[in-house]
Amino acid sequence: MNKRKVDFRLCFESFGVQIMVASNSREAIDVCRQIVARELPEFHIIDQDITPEHAFTLIWNENGRDTLYKNADRITVRTNRKTVLGFLAQRIRHTVAEHAKGRVFIHAGVVAWKGKAIVIPGDSMYGKTSLVVELVKHGALYYSDEYAVIDESGFVHPFAKTLSVRGIIDDYRQVEVSAESLGGKSGKKPAPVTVVLFTRFRPNAKWRPKRIVGAQRILKLIPHTIPIRTDTPRVLRTLERLVDGALLVQAYRGEASQFAASVLGLIDEKSS
Repeated sequence: MNKRKVDFRLCFESFGVQIMVASNSREAIDVCRQIVARELPEFHIIDQDITPEHAFTLIWNENGRDTLYKNADRITVRTNRKTVLGFLAQRIRHTVAEHAKGRVFIHAGVVAWKGKAIVIPGDSMYGKTSLVVELVKHGALYYSDEYAVIDESGFVHPFAKTLSVRGIIDDYRQVEVSAESLGGKSGKKPAPVTVVLFTRFRPNAKWRPKRIVGAQRILKLIPHTIPIRTDTPRVLRTLERLVDGALLVQAYRGEASQFAASVLGLIDEKSS
C-alpha cells in the first residue's frame, strides 16, 4: 500500500456493518461523508476510532488522479477522481449488502402498491431502474432501484437512495434523481412481498407473464442474492419466508412506460 500518511478517518455503521474510510486529505473525508449520506439511506457516524473488518483507504493526489484500497488490496490506482469516488460508493454499498446483520440484500428494484411490495430482481442493464421509474410515475411508492432489503420475516424495507437513471445523457452514463423529482413518493415502512417479477426488456415484446412454481421460486432468486455465500443457511430461510404466499412470475416486456400498469396489475391479480 502507498506509505503516505492517512491521518483523517471517517467511521460509520450501516445495517450493523462497521466501515472506516481513511485518507491523507481532510477534504477527501468530507467528500466521503457526502457519499455515505447519499448512498446509504440508513447509517450513523461512529465518533471514536474503530478497527473494523472493512476499511477503505483513499489516497488523494494533487493532480486529481487518486488511488483506492480496501483492506490493503488495491482497487484502482492513479485514476481520475470522479471514477475513484464512484468505485468507493459502489464498494461501500456492496460491503453493506454482503455483510448486513439481520437483513438479506437482493439485487432488485422495489416499489409498493396498495401497501404491498413488488420486487424486480435483475442485474445492471436489465432495465429494472427504468421500470421502477415508470411505476413511481404511475403512483407506486419508491423503495429502491438497487437492493431489496429483506428482514427475517420476509418483509422488504426501504433502501431509497437516489435512482441511477440512464438515458438522460446517453444510454450508459447514469444521472441521480429522486423519486420526488419524478412526482412520486418514497416508502417509509416495511411491506409484505406480494409479487416477485423477473423481467427483461425485449423490443416489441408482448406481456405474457408465466408463473414460477416449485423449487424454482427460490432457485431463481439465488443468483441475485448478495450474501448467499457468506451466510447460506440464514439466507435460504429468509428467501423461503419471502416467497411464502407471494406470486412469482417471469415475462419479457417492451418499453417500461407501456407496461407499468400491467406490472401494477399483478398486485390485483394476486389479491383476487
